[in-house]
Amino acid sequence: MKKNRRNLALHPHRQSTGASASGSNRLRLFCALILSLGVAAFASAQPPSLAPTAERNLVTAQVDSARRHSLSGNRVAWASAQNDRAAVANDLPLRNLSVILNRTAEREQAFQQLLRDQQDSASPNYHRWLTPVEVGERFGVSQHDTDAIAAWLSSQGLHVDGIANSRTRIAFSGTAGTVATTFATPLHNYTVGNETRMANVGDPQIPAALAAVVQSVAGLHTVKYRPAHRMTPPQQAQVTPSVIQPAATYCPQSGACSYYVFPTDFARIYDLPTSSINGSGQSIAIVSRTRVYDTDDTNFMSLSGVSFSAPTVIVPPAGTDPGPPATTCTTSGSTNTCDKPSDAVADQSEATLDVQRAGSIAPGATLKLIASMDTGSGASKADGIVIGIEYAIDTNPVPAQILSISFSSCESVNGASNSIGFDQLYQQAAAEGISVFVASGDGGVAGCEALDATPSTTQVVSTNTLCASGYVTCVGGTEFADAANPSAYWAASNSTNFLSALGYIPEGAWNDPLNGSGGTQFAASGGGVSAYIATPPWQTGTGVPGNQGRYTPDVSFGASTREGYFTCFAAQAASCVVTAGKFSFFGSGGTSASTPSMAGIAALLNQKTGAAQGNLNPRLYALAANPANGVFHDVTVSSSGMSGCAVSIPSLCNNATPGPSGLSGGLQGFLVGTGYDEATGLGSIDIANLLNRWSGEV
Repeated sequence: MKKNRRNLALHPHRQSTGASASGSNRLRLFCALILSLGVAAFASAQPPSLAPTAERNLVTAQVDSARRHSLSGNRVAWASAQNDRAAVANDLPLRNLSVILNRTAEREQAFQQLLRDQQDSASPNYHRWLTPVEVGERFGVSQHDTDAIAAWLSSQGLHVDGIANSRTRIAFSGTAGTVATTFATPLHNYTVGNETRMANVGDPQIPAALAAVVQSVAGLHTVKYRPAHRMTPPQQAQVTPSVIQPAATYCPQSGACSYYVFPTDFARIYDLPTSSINGSGQSIAIVSRTRVYDTDDTNFMSLSGVSFSAPTVIVPPAGTDPGPPATTCTTSGSTNTCDKPSDAVADQSEATLDVQRAGSIAPGATLKLIASMDTGSGASKADGIVIGIEYAIDTNPVPAQILSISFSSCESVNGASNSIGFDQLYQQAAAEGISVFVASGDGGVAGCEALDATPSTTQVVSTNTLCASGYVTCVGGTEFADAANPSAYWAASNSTNFLSALGYIPEGAWNDPLNGSGGTQFAASGGGVSAYIATPPWQTGTGVPGNQGRYTPDVSFGASTREGYFTCFAAQAASCVVTAGKFSFFGSGGTSASTPSMAGIAALLNQKTGAAQGNLNPRLYALAANPANGVFHDVTVSSSGMSGCAVSIPSLCNNATPGPSGLSGGLQGFLVGTGYDEATGLGSIDIANLLNRWSGEV
């Protein structure tokens, strides 16, 4: 309508006098009245939050690089003088950098209102999801402002690679020297532990004219996002001569039984319905750095009795193709030699676990593996996980309305700008109807620690920055409290498709502080409170500590390798190929096993309700307010099987961490308790009750 009015105003016309002029004026006034009424009627016919929000420019002065504004919150604590090694080479190419933008206050307010309306069944905007382009058109930064920022970047010698569909991020690239000059801060290499990282020495600076519209600059410091999973050494199982039934419950005559969770066991423990609700018609996006070996999935299906399609691989345009997956591994003593680097094999084992867990829960869903290697070189590499997340949320149309992310990096390492930037990105996902699930982490409350490191005396309390946002469902880990009487919960042998679980098994917080050799380790459900993200309004109820920040996790599932998930992975001698009556497999655990399980449940939920559900959290906490509906298995000190609980000593009643040489000396964790807790969230889920209660009364 605006275009028509503009064309009318510019259209040439002859001047008239006298009666003709008066008639012409009356005609123009009449047409203008009709036009204005039509515009008003059109606007009033739109649901209020979907009506276009007025575009306002935040860049109102000439962009002058000599007048500068510092962006606070864009430095990281580890970029310290004692860790400093040297300046980054000026000619080092940097890719996948972004300027993160602020909306106008009016547009941000309107966007927040839309997000509330989309989850309010009484609103005309209920479940009216937007595309990424619509998010940008209705709530993004003005064209004038994005043009001004892009022009400034170009004038500094940087290459503008693109503007996000949401119009809240501008991607750019250039050499390290040009980037340092543009943002008036040197870029240095730092040694942190056994890693070399790049970071900006000072706060980045931008022209003062851009201060109102620029929130931060992403990519100036590098972070590695770690897979949040653990696996046992390869396990051997026998099969009977006539029917392939490996020992999911394996009780050798010389020792105690070992229990592994097959899809049939998970279904029985967590009440997964056996019906036509199987995720059909839904898509689950899984973020990865690698492809998977499809034969692993074929072998998994042949042994477990489930059937799902091989994942579709998508390499984001901004990413790097990871190439073919690892397929072989030779073993010499305790040493495995594989046909890919160890980091790539670890990433592939994560992707394999994610595919097999999501596929076994929702076998009818389409699995989309968004795979990119890290891009760049040395300490300046851009993480493929971030590239994949951005692709999954900002591609128009979105590739899936369920997103599973099984990676972790703590807030303390990332700093405020990264947590706030991810929160903005996940906010966009919520508006698009995407349900995002992220692993809470596997280091207990010490979210910064590498899982293969010996616990130190300098542990830091921190949560996973990838799941600090209230727009994602953060998934933690539980552990079965069955050690005192396993026969009460597991059969002595397997039935069809290796079923051995007898029913629900009481749970504590996942916490395995000792490894197989008796040494201390990080192996516990991540959780805690965000240092940067506020408490969401829906995060209330019994057990929620208060309003100090966003609390994680939200929900949990079994995560201990003590009774790990059956996994096939040929690249590390766990191919599941039956030879001479035996086969090898992994028992997998970690919160990255819990996360794709929850993503699979979301696919069932979307199919049953006939629509994408977006951010599940408001409804999950509403359902938790009434324990009588049976949706959650509350994890408490009693359910953990602990007769007493010292919150500073790691056990199934908390997510505390051990010290270097024993259970004491680590960090005090959070105690499990009635309702919500920062070790297991609201607890694990009775899937059938969740599906049945989702759309009805709480």
